[in-house]
Amino acid sequence: ATGSRPRLLKLDGVDLAGVVSLRSLADAHLIRELSAQSEDVVILGGGFIGLEIAATLRVAGRNVTVVEAVDRLLGRAVAPVIAAHVRQRLEAIGVRILTG
Repeated sequence: ATGSRPRLLKLDGVDLAGVVSLRSLADAHLIRELSAQSEDVVILGGGFIGLEIAATLRVAGRNVTVVEAVDRLLGRAVAPVIAAHVRQRLEAIGVRILTG
């Protein structure tokens, strides 16, 4: 969204190479480049952006795990029934989802 910025987690390792966020075209290019060199990808956050990346990278053959802090995906965006459907669709293509 225009004017938004990613929430940076206060965790050890967030400054390591390969830990990136997506807010710009340059970020997207970097994710594409890094994922081409990676077999396993972990996405922190089960919102629209993270889930779109998860689906794209899974279809491209990566092992993808989504980690969401709350008990369901898309918690601030959609009704629980929609979130459950999205989760089912992602799991059906092989995305591993960890919530809570």
